[in-house]
Amino acid sequence: MAIFGGERDISLFYHLNKEMIQKIMDVQVLFYRLNLNATDTNFYGESAKKVYEAPILIHTVINLSPSETTSDDFGVDKVQTAEFGFLRDILIEQNFKPEIGDIIEYDSTMWEIDNVVEAQYYASKNPDSWFGGTNFGYSVSMVCNAHRTRQSQLQIVPVRTGTTTKKSSLPKNV
Repeated sequence: MAIFGGERDISLFYHLNKEMIQKIMDVQVLFYRLNLNATDTNFYGESAKKVYEAPILIHTVINLSPSETTSDDFGVDKVQTAEFGFLRDILIEQNFKPEIGDIIEYDSTMWEIDNVVEAQYYASKNPDSWFGGTNFGYSVSMVCNAHRTRQSQLQIVPVRTGTTTKKSSLPKNV
């Protein structure tokens, strides 16, 4: 029987983590879930236009990598990756589970999730698979590895395209 990692320890760490993330750090992101039922796919399971659900506001911890600029025949592009860490219990309270392909909006930038890792356990015990029962151990967080993606491809927010639908966008006196 383990001495540490019981329910009282887990409760302490949960409350400390929640206060740190929500009240001290207070970094929030918008989370867009991919709606697979409303997205039309071709024979290969690919889609040119993906449909996303309404965004959810969630507190997070972010680790951004340095951005790199690349240029090709189509112009300049920024390449960057990030890790978004979410407290697992907050996601459970909101009945939400991040998946590959979901979109995170942070600092007016869109990030597409490449991988979701749920392997941070208190006392190195996963309560769902530990042989000592579910009274010890704690799954602390879910970490989403993401890459920066173009807003124009997602069609979530309106992006300036260079064309106008109005007859004249200039003031009358010009």
